[in-house]
Amino acid sequence: MSFGNRLRQLREKAGWTQKQLADASGISQGSIANLEQDRRAPTWETVQALAGALGVDCNAFNVTGATTAKPRGRGRPAKAKRRGKQ
Repeated sequence: MSFGNRLRQLREKAGWTQKQLADASGISQGSIANLEQDRRAPTWETVQALAGALGVDCNAFNVTGATTAKPRGRGRPAKAKRRGKQ
């Protein structure tokens, strides 16, 4: 389970929308969405703010086999390699 999945699980357990969590934690709704979709990895300060807003310990986000967001490259993706001349 990823951090994003765990965050969504904790938010839904609290019965909150992303907007409500954003208001309670001081983190933008867009950032909450990016975290839940594993587009971004959280900073320690973000984890603390989310845990405080949700009323859980930071350890609530510890999940076995958690994945972290991989940074995206800038610009266009590389072109596919051609296989011989056609």
